[in-house]
Amino acid sequence: MKKLKKDQLAIGSFHYAFYSFERFVESMRRFGVTNVEVSGNRGHLWVSGDGVDRAREMAGMLRGAGIGRVACLCPEQNAFPYNIAARDDRRRAASVAYMADAIRCADALGCPRVLLCPGTAYLDEDPAEGKRRSIDSISQLVEVAERHQVKLVLETQSFDESSHVNATWQQAEIIDEVNHPCLGGMIDTVQLAMYDEGDIARAIDILGDRLWHVHLGDTKLYDRDLGRAPFRDKIVPGRESEGHVGIGCGELPLADYLSALADAGYPYNVSVEICGWSYFYDPDAYTELALNVLGDCFE
Repeated sequence: MKKLKKDQLAIGSFHYAFYSFERFVESMRRFGVTNVEVSGNRGHLWVSGDGVDRAREMAGMLRGAGIGRVACLCPEQNAFPYNIAARDDRRRAASVAYMADAIRCADALGCPRVLLCPGTAYLDEDPAEGKRRSIDSISQLVEVAERHQVKLVLETQSFDESSHVNATWQQAEIIDEVNHPCLGGMIDTVQLAMYDEGDIARAIDILGDRLWHVHLGDTKLYDRDLGRAPFRDKIVPGRESEGHVGIGCGELPLADYLSALADAGYPYNVSVEICGWSYFYDPDAYTELALNVLGDCFE
């Protein structure tokens, strides 16, 4: 059985949201972690306010702790008013400007990738309108990314977060339509389980050499009940989840996912994503758990 390399594993700062970035860096140093993903949640990095000066300061902290690589920058995008597919022109323009700031911060961090969420339309709109606006916004952002030598990785999301990019095939359609060398895709194993039936081999095949990043998350799944919602015929059928729980605290076959990535020759980073307030109070415990659970999956 093939295995990914140890230096492909990264720990995301998501579950350190209640602690300072300095504490996150110190924890990674103590755990011997050499690759991280920086989340723009809570107080770690507000890309439009803190800007490149703070990003350079953070890069210095990481270097000082012997952390050699920031695998990806994941700025906050799911909270109002950020929405690159917003119907309101002002909100959409502000969201594009915000993501352009994220690209500049990634450059200052020495980070090669920025996670990009597709945005969403209203439920009483045709999802195709949201898709059209996403493509327009992304077409602007890839030009900024090219100037800064940064790649954008488009993420699938739950229907609560995106009306038009839930499954891998929808993600690939947008990548194809934008058709720019700075735009690729990523797999989030929680979204994969919700909308792609956990078929990572199929997702790898669909994205091909445009698969540039992976979020490794665990979860528990249950059926979604939309009742008589009038938009049911517009959406990709999927299941609900408990979100990104602690690694080993859910039911996903994480070892199988990692083995499939190794078999496909996947060369980029796999970032652990743990998101949920119950994990934020003692993040070191869940970092240690993740490293223990995943240890045998890497060589």
